[in-house]
Amino acid sequence: MFALAAALKEGVSPVAKVVELLQAMEVKLEAEGAKEAKLYDKYVQWSLKEKSDTMATIKESKQTVSDCAAYISDQEAFREKLGAETDEVIAEIAQLEKELKDATDVRKKEREEFEKADKERAIALRQLGLAMDTLEKQPKTFLQQSMLDKLKESALITERNTEVSLLLSRAGSKDEILEMLRNLEDETSKARDEALATEQDAQHSFESVESSTKSELASANELKADKQREMSSSEESSAQKKQEMDTAQKVLAESEKHLSDVKVEFKMKTAEHKETMALRSDELTAIQEAVAILTSARAMSVFNSDLAVRAPTVSKIKLPDFESGVSLVQVAASSGPFDKVKNMVQDMIEKLEKESAEAADHHSFCTEEMTKTKKSLEKKAAEVGKLSSRLEARQASIAEMTSRKEEITEETANMKGALSEATLLRQDEKMTSSRAIGEYGDAVKIIDSAMNVLKEVFAEKATAGNTIIGILEVAQSDFSKLLLEAQTQESAAEADYKKMASEAKVREAALATEMEGVTRMTLETQSDEQHLSRELDSVQKEVEAVKDYWENLKPQCEVKTPTHEERAARRANEIEGLQNALGALNGETIA
Repeated sequence: MFALAAALKEGVSPVAKVVELLQAMEVKLEAEGAKEAKLYDKYVQWSLKEKSDTMATIKESKQTVSDCAAYISDQEAFREKLGAETDEVIAEIAQLEKELKDATDVRKKEREEFEKADKERAIALRQLGLAMDTLEKQPKTFLQQSMLDKLKESALITERNTEVSLLLSRAGSKDEILEMLRNLEDETSKARDEALATEQDAQHSFESVESSTKSELASANELKADKQREMSSSEESSAQKKQEMDTAQKVLAESEKHLSDVKVEFKMKTAEHKETMALRSDELTAIQEAVAILTSARAMSVFNSDLAVRAPTVSKIKLPDFESGVSLVQVAASSGPFDKVKNMVQDMIEKLEKESAEAADHHSFCTEEMTKTKKSLEKKAAEVGKLSSRLEARQASIAEMTSRKEEITEETANMKGALSEATLLRQDEKMTSSRAIGEYGDAVKIIDSAMNVLKEVFAEKATAGNTIIGILEVAQSDFSKLLLEAQTQESAAEADYKKMASEAKVREAALATEMEGVTRMTLETQSDEQHLSRELDSVQKEVEAVKDYWENLKPQCEVKTPTHEERAARRANEIEGLQNALGALNGETIA
């Protein structure tokens, strides 16, 4: 307070005081220049790193968009192929169902015809047995025309009425009639057995065809379900890729905008720095020139003062608040040498006013940047959480599919082992059945040959030979039944083995298809996992970059002592003091 008045009372020249103030201002400007240069260097380093990181993010986002687009295109082609294959499988299923229905209708018709014919033969056999019992109970001399007429009129065998009537008309004795009836009974029984065997063969053939067709239908339906599942899986993975592509496109747009903003900001900051450096250089030059003028020999002779010019040192004197009413005109006879000083003071006032405006802008910049950076940190943290969850889901899916691949491998190996064991058992069973069928067939042929020999000798004679023939007929019938049973069992066993082999083949094909699909999905999921890992690393790097930027902002923007308001008030006082000094230099009375 009252710095100039005190200087006058102490006998110190005001010019010396001005020189000291100018020297202090020079030191202050140089210190501010060094500090600003250091901050600008840090800003340049941050800007270069931000550009590099953002360009890397842009490159990776473009690659992600390209990869996702290619994947989606491949999946669309894959689904088109699956759709065509599914249509083919559906057509095959329809054809198999039609074939099975046609075969079932034919078998049903054949069965009805067999049951009808078998029923007629059963009735005929009962009637033949009844007729033979009736004839055997009659006296040996019995041969009445009324009985023959009844036999001719009765429907013993509907298929041979004409033949029976002809034979009966030729019959001359009871034994001849009985022999004829026995022959008819044997023929009818044999025809019935043959029809039964034919029916059983047809039934076994139908069951084999039905089993095979149903196996093919089951395989086709399973294949259709697999393809539909693959279709659904492809659509789901495409939707996920589409979502990833949209996210990458948003990141790409934001990164490109951020890069553009960084470039514009860098350009503006560089221009401002150059302008500030040029202005400070001009100020320093002006100060140095003013000091040189005020400390020159001519100035000292003009002021006729004992002013001792101090060497430029770092002064601790602050810019005074000029409140004294003393005018420098009262001290100096001429004001010419103060023109440069007045210009300097005016420049200092303008500089302080500019600094005040810049400080306000800096305060606004800090508020905006710290708010924006905090929001960016929160957004990036949320994105890291989201990517981490998706990455964990992919890793769990990979583990699940790996377990399923092991299960498929184990099931395939077990199935192949079971089929190999069943094949060995089937070979042994077939050898045993073939041997038994051969033996039964040989027995039937041998007995048939023996009966033919005996019938040539004992034909139409009621002797013991006929009893032997009857025994042989029973034995032949037993062996025929055993042969039929062995053949039936062999056919059933062969059909069961073929069914098992067919089902195993279908299941193996289904497992192979599933293994292929699981393997493909595993590879795709692993690719997704790698992509998500890279994306997560990139986002985490972005988070670190934002944190670094936040740390860089804190020294510049955190509230220090004095506060922005205090610094603004102090700067206002300095401006007021300089204005008072300028008024003093102009010869105005300081209020």
